[in-house]
Amino acid sequence: MLVKRCIAVAYAAIVLFGIATVSPASAAMTSTAPVAFDTSGFGNVDSDPGQISCWSPGNCAAVGYIRDVMGSGNRIPFVAISTNGVWSAPFEIAFPSGIVNGDAWLKVVSCTADSNCAAAGIYQDQAGDDQGFVALGFGPIWTLGQPFTFGGSVGPTQYLQVNSIDCAGNLDCSIVGQVTTNFDPHAYVINSVGGSFGTAQIIDFPVGVPHVPNDSLEAVSCAEPGGCTAIGYMSPGGGNQDRIFSISSSSGVWGIPEFLPFGTGFGGGLTSDISCPTLTNCTTGGWTYGPNSTIRAWIAVHSSSGWSVQIVDTPSDGGGSSPWQVINSVSCSTVAVCIAAGRYLDSTGTNGFLLTTTDGWATFTYTAVAGNANGVSCTPSGPCLAVVGENNDFLQGFGGREWTTPLQISSPSGITDPSVDSLSCTNDGVCGVFAYGDNLSIGSNYAAYAFFVTVGTDPIPTTTTTTTSDQPVAPAFTG
Repeated sequence: MLVKRCIAVAYAAIVLFGIATVSPASAAMTSTAPVAFDTSGFGNVDSDPGQISCWSPGNCAAVGYIRDVMGSGNRIPFVAISTNGVWSAPFEIAFPSGIVNGDAWLKVVSCTADSNCAAAGIYQDQAGDDQGFVALGFGPIWTLGQPFTFGGSVGPTQYLQVNSIDCAGNLDCSIVGQVTTNFDPHAYVINSVGGSFGTAQIIDFPVGVPHVPNDSLEAVSCAEPGGCTAIGYMSPGGGNQDRIFSISSSSGVWGIPEFLPFGTGFGGGLTSDISCPTLTNCTTGGWTYGPNSTIRAWIAVHSSSGWSVQIVDTPSDGGGSSPWQVINSVSCSTVAVCIAAGRYLDSTGTNGFLLTTTDGWATFTYTAVAGNANGVSCTPSGPCLAVVGENNDFLQGFGGREWTTPLQISSPSGITDPSVDSLSCTNDGVCGVFAYGDNLSIGSNYAAYAFFVTVGTDPIPTTTTTTTSDQPVAPAFTG
C-alpha cells in the first residue's frame, strides 16, 4: 500500500517575462462528498474509471469498465450518469450478438451542451484482436456498441488503441488513436455528423516526406462542428527521431499533416493533449529530446500563421534547469487563458508544476507543486481545476488570478489510497471528478467513485506590466 504524504506546496509563482504583481486573493474551492458507484447488480466486481464529461453543472457521463473478479474475469464497459449531481448506478453497454469474444471497455467520452454523448473504447473480437467501438447516449438512453469500420484498402486490423474523443454541436465528433493493420501501426481518425459515424481514415503523409509506418494520434480538440485539430507523432525511419505533427479538419474534411518546428538540437518525444478554443488557435505540449541526452518540456501554440514551439525551463535543486521535464496536460478557457500541467525530475525526486498564461502564452507564471501535476480542465467562463500530488490525490483551483491551496481528496467508506483519474469542468466553475481507490472488500481491486468540486471566480484586475533585471525571462517562441 502506498503511503500518502501530505503535500506542503512550495507555493511560489515565479514570474516570467514581466507579469504584474497582484495581491493574494485566492478563489474559494469546495467539494461535495464522494459517492461510490453502486455495482451490486454486477456481483463481486472491480470497477475502473476511464473518463468523465460534463455538459452542465452536476450533469455528466462517466465511463470505464467493470470486471467480475469471481466469474469470467472479463471486462464489461459501463456508463454512469449524473443528473443534478445525483449519480445513477453504472449500466452495461451491450453489443450485437457475436461481436465480442472476451474483454470490452470504454476509455473516453465527450458530451455536448444538449446532454448527448459519445463514448469510445476497445473490444476483443472473435479472433482475440483488439478493435474499436463507439456508443451514443441521448440523455439516459444509450445505444449498443458499434464497431469501427475501415475503408476497403485497409487490410485486417490486429490491434487498435482509442486515445481521445471530442464532440461539438449535435454530436459532431472525432475519435483518434492508433491502428495496426498488416502489422504496421498507423494513426487514424473517425468522424461523426449528428452521431452518425463514418469510415475510419488512416492518416497519409505527403509524397517526399520520409516515413515508415509507426504513427499515432494522441489527442483531439474540436472548436466547432467539423472543425477539429489532432496531435500525434510519426516515424521518419532511417534511425531518425519521431516527429510531432498535427492535422486539422474543416467541415469534417481532414487536411495535410503539419509538423511542429523544433529548433536545432531538439527532436523526437511525445505529446498527449491539445486544447483549441477556436478553429485556428490551439495549445499543446509534451516532451522532446534535447542536447546532452536531456528530456525537455515544451509548449506549442497554433495561430493563423502556423505553429510556434517554446522549450520550457523548470528549476532544479542544483540551480539552472532540470534535465528531465514533461508537459502532461493542457487546457484553455479562451485564446488568452490557458493552463499547462507537468512534472520534472531532480535529485529530490519528482516535482510538479503549473504554467498559467492570461495573454496567450506571450508571458506565463510558473507555480511549483509537490509530487506531480498530471491533468487540468478549464471552463469556458475561466475557472480551472488541476490534479496534483505524488499520487494524483490533491486538487488545486484557479479562479482567474492565482491558484488555491491544494485540497486533498477523500474517498467513500471502504475505499483507500484514492487517486483522481479524470476531470471535466463546466461553466460556473463546477467540475466533475472521476476517481478510484483500493476496494477493501475484494482485496486489491479498484473501486470507481465521483464527486464535484466548485472553483470560485477570482477575476484578473487591471494591472501594470513590469520587467526587472532580476526576473527570469521566458524564452521567445521559435518558428
